[in-house]
Amino acid sequence: YARTLLAVSHRWEHPDAPDSAGVQQRAGWAHVRAHPEIEAVWYDYWCMAQGERTPAERVQFKYMLSNVNLLYLGMRVLVLADISYLSRFWTQFEAFLSMRKVTASGLDAARADERRVTVACIHNAPAAFSDALFGMWSNKSAAEAHGILMKPDVKVTNQSDKDMQLPKILQFNSWVSIVHTLELPWRIPIANLLHTYC
Repeated sequence: YARTLLAVSHRWEHPDAPDSAGVQQRAGWAHVRAHPEIEAVWYDYWCMAQGERTPAERVQFKYMLSNVNLLYLGMRVLVLADISYLSRFWTQFEAFLSMRKVTASGLDAARADERRVTVACIHNAPAAFSDALFGMWSNKSAAEAHGILMKPDVKVTNQSDKDMQLPKILQFNSWVSIVHTLELPWRIPIANLLHTYC
């Protein structure tokens, strides 16, 4: 799935419209055209019910929100980095996960030749933002990532999202170690999440 499925990490420009000028969409399509092996794309605005939700959609949304991290941990990731990307909780968490690999000892830093992530700088972000992003996250431990993401300068629209997600960072090492040891098929839950909701 790190070859054929793509998760997009992006900042929402407005609470109800993540991509007002279509810049993210154009960057995403350019990436997909350059990588014809990609079969499916996860972009949260398209894949998770937005606005008024039916009772069933609310249940699905809550489930997806609590499990979306798995996508950035096991799939290819396209980071659409603008100037504000480095200040947002969700994007930083996704960037951290995209630079990890799952091992028997837990989450380890992926070497440059093992990375599943591509950074595309958009809007006013200079190309150097890519280096800044890798410098910030490529070698951080889960404890270091937790310490950074809990700080008040890492913004989130809904504080409850941050409160729910922060503890996961510290739990991931033991959790992925157990999953790796049991050799559970990651492909099945990730595929179900994508094909059910996208």
